[in-house]
Amino acid sequence: YVQQRMAQAYNDFGAEWATAVVMRVSDGHLMAVADYPSVDPNNVDGVPNTALGSRAFSWAYEPGSTMKAVTAASLLDAGVVAQSTPIVAPGRLYLSDGGFIKDSFAHDDLRYTLAGSLVFSSNTAVSLFSELLPAQKRYDYITAFGFNSETEVGFTGESEGLVHPADEWDERTNYAVQFGQGLSVTSVQMASAYQALGNGGVRMP
Repeated sequence: YVQQRMAQAYNDFGAEWATAVVMRVSDGHLMAVADYPSVDPNNVDGVPNTALGSRAFSWAYEPGSTMKAVTAASLLDAGVVAQSTPIVAPGRLYLSDGGFIKDSFAHDDLRYTLAGSLVFSSNTAVSLFSELLPAQKRYDYITAFGFNSETEVGFTGESEGLVHPADEWDERTNYAVQFGQGLSVTSVQMASAYQALGNGGVRMP
C-alpha cells in the first residue's frame, strides 16, 4: 500500500523520486520502507541504476522545516525554554555580512511562543530561540537523534548524511542548520528522529 501511495505521489507532483518510511514509535521497528521509482522484478531494466537500491537509506537530502521539531525538542530538553516562552521574530534576521534570514512569508515583527514558531514554521523565530543553547550543544543533540551516522539496520550503501561540526559553522549555517538547511539527512534518519520525539525522547535502534 505504501509503495502504491508513493507511486501516486510521484506522478501527482511530477517528482524526481519519492520515499516513505513507517516506523513504530514504541520500539523503532520499520513497518514499511518504500521508494519510487523502484525495480519491477518482471522488468529489471525498466528503471535507471539509481533505482536499484533504496533512496530512503542511501539518498541524503536537505530536510528543511522538518528539522525545527528537533531543534525545539533540544531546547526543551536542555531546559532553556518552555513551550510558552515568547520571542519577537523579525521579518528578516540580518547577518553581519549584510545577508539575512527570512520566513516564507513577508511580515513585520511578530510575537511567537516556541510552540507558535513551530505552528507557523518561522525560520527567524527558531533561529533566535536557538541562540539560547551553544552551537556545540545543539550539534550534540542533533547527532544524539541519530543524524550524521548510519542507522543500526546495516543497509548496504547506506548514507550517513552530513552535519558539519559546530566549529565549522559560519554565522548563516549556525542558524540554518536549526531549520533544516546546510545539512543533509536520509528519510530513515528523519523517521528515527521523529520516533524519538514520539517516544518521550527515547530513540530506539
